[in-house]
Amino acid sequence: MTQNLLWRLTYGATGKLDPKAVLLMIGTNNFHFTEDKPETIVAGVIAVVDALEKGYHN
Repeated sequence: MTQNLLWRLTYGATGKLDPKAVLLMIGTNNFHFTEDKPETIVAGVIAVVDALEKGYHN
């Protein structure tokens, strides 16, 4: 779920990352395992992309 990935990025649970490219497939579990509205899921995806762009991936 996007919330879990955002937590990992924020608190450094991913270790050191330095990818040349990133392919994200996120948000699909939110549709199946939560009652999140599409707008909430989109906001989570945007938050993850923003976190990656800001460098939370230590």
